[in-house]
Amino acid sequence: MTTYTTTLTRASQITLPKALQKVLKVETGDRLVYSYDERAKSITIRRQPSLEERLAELHNSYSDHTKENLKRAAKKYAGMTISEIREAWQKSPEGITYYAEKYGGKNA
Repeated sequence: MTTYTTTLTRASQITLPKALQKVLKVETGDRLVYSYDERAKSITIRRQPSLEERLAELHNSYSDHTKENLKRAAKKYAGMTISEIREAWQKSPEGITYYAEKYGGKNA
């Protein structure tokens, strides 16, 4: 285990050594997440993934079937506002069934 020492400034800031920046693959503006382990009395630092990275990870977790459904929906609803998409879905057979099961009766 390699150990680094840093000093806490008056503004409660620390400098992350270059070697650790390299290991964590962080750049200026990246966000870091600190986790404290009460039992071990230790802190873990990791880079917080960007929104794009989190969305890519989520997308990669989908089954091929789900990915195809998303592609179809993207084509079907392209250029529509959220309100228009919601209205179209509520009038669809799936939407009518959903609301009938959830609230009883027919969706108007």
